[in-house]
Amino acid sequence: MIPRFSVALCCLNERPNLPVVIERMKALEADLGGQLQEVVVVDGGSTDGSWEWLEQVAAEWKNLKLLRQRPPRGYGSGYRQSVLACSGDFIVTCDMDLNYDLREVTRMLPALSEADVVVANPLLNGARVELGRARMTLTRGLTSLYRLALLGAGRTGTVFTAILRVGKAEVFKKAVPQSNDFTASAEFILRVYLTTNARVTEVPISVHLRGAGHSKLRKFRTILGHLRLLGRVLSFRLGLRREL
Repeated sequence: MIPRFSVALCCLNERPNLPVVIERMKALEADLGGQLQEVVVVDGGSTDGSWEWLEQVAAEWKNLKLLRQRPPRGYGSGYRQSVLACSGDFIVTCDMDLNYDLREVTRMLPALSEADVVVANPLLNGARVELGRARMTLTRGLTSLYRLALLGAGRTGTVFTAILRVGKAEVFKKAVPQSNDFTASAEFILRVYLTTNARVTEVPISVHLRGAGHSKLRKFRTILGHLRLLGRVLSFRLGLRREL
């Protein structure tokens, strides 16, 4: 049986970037040779015409499946909704800000022969990092803290916030995050490490500056969210809470 792939994306006021995203998705569809089952996009309440433009595309491209949050509940909620709505054997997750090039997914697929989840890691040799110093300092700092929190938990990765991932649908749905904010991306991979037996590997994939528009990530609020998540991880590992 030929495996089928679903792509899960979240959208919030990304209208200028959407033509590039769709172009890359159709290129990925061609590269997969008919194995792309669907592209699930959850809109978190866009007011810039993103939803209306996507509706026009969906009218012609039947693989595009649109869902809308009513009322909007945050990035993590959209991530969760998009993953649970996927029906393929494998799921790809990414954002629509062009930080990652979805066409790079084809470079990650060979690693699925020995892993259940493959993570794009811009910190590995062979990848380029085009993000600002402050963003990368935050990423490296969070990585260090999460690795400390996971000491003794078995093999863990070297990046936790990279959103470009591909893996078995059963793992993605079992480890679906409960956070509604931007910490959902880290929570997912933490749940994979702590609550599943899934094999995880990382592939060097470059990360780029976002396309048009402004980031919705608020650094101070996001840092507090990650600190709360770290507290949950430590409490879970110490047996003070039953669920992460």
